[in-house]
Amino acid sequence: CMEETKPARRRRSSLLLGGASKATREEYLFECFFVIGTNREGKPTTIFQYPSDETFSYESEIRRFGLPEGGQKRELRRSDSGSSLNSILFSQLSNLERSSNSYIFVLNTGEKLLYGVCVHSEELLDNLPSFIEQPSEIASKSTFQSGLRSYCLVSQYPFFSAHFSVIYSILGNERLQILQCATDFLSPPTPRSSKQRAQFHSFSG
Repeated sequence: CMEETKPARRRRSSLLLGGASKATREEYLFECFFVIGTNREGKPTTIFQYPSDETFSYESEIRRFGLPEGGQKRELRRSDSGSSLNSILFSQLSNLERSSNSYIFVLNTGEKLLYGVCVHSEELLDNLPSFIEQPSEIASKSTFQSGLRSYCLVSQYPFFSAHFSVIYSILGNERLQILQCATDFLSPPTPRSSKQRAQFHSFSG
């Protein structure tokens, strides 16, 4: 469960104060992880956050920087050649790396400086990432809607390469899930398994 992975955000450091006492300080390697998506009205919305039990005063800023051009969506038909649908379902991770789809923003909260590491990915609106709960059944449709999603890791440390690697690992796992269950996207999908929903935990723990 997510509770078990929370310590992975922390690192401990000990300080000697005056050579007499020892204090242990907990620091978060990252503040939070957000997935910002596009809702049915075409507006940015938070579809996932970790930790889920914390409130972040700068969440609206993460949505704004996560999708700076606002929510974008388009309609795809099942009866089309399939090239547009396949380009979303089976897109290569390399298309997201080292491109305009991967970027960094800086956020000043007034108390500290935070770095946001974001990766954009076009995905089907009806298909949530495997680590998110969703309805057990999605009706078969003749049309689909796709939209941009932004995977954002926020930290006070500029460990950009490491943070991008975490996000790419999450997205790589999502693409592996799609390859293993490709027919589910072109026919009535089956319920998510608890194992699939737990995939995100392995990256945060």
